[in-house]
Amino acid sequence: MIGPYLSDFLRAGPEFGATTLSRFYAIHMLLIPGLMAALIGAHLYLVRKLGISAPPWLKSGPSRDRPAEV
Repeated sequence: MIGPYLSDFLRAGPEFGATTLSRFYAIHMLLIPGLMAALIGAHLYLVRKLGISAPPWLKSGPSRDRPAEV
């Protein structure tokens, strides 16, 4: 239902041409860096909110017979 309209919009008409290439180049240059910035922003937000932790294979609980190091 929406496919023909979407393909005409992305191709900028019924056939491929110079406008199609410039449109895909613009989408490529805006969408990919924007998506990367959004993912990095989400990652930094989660690091600030949840804190940094060690990988599961390096985690060890605090030992009861020695004091915690500061």
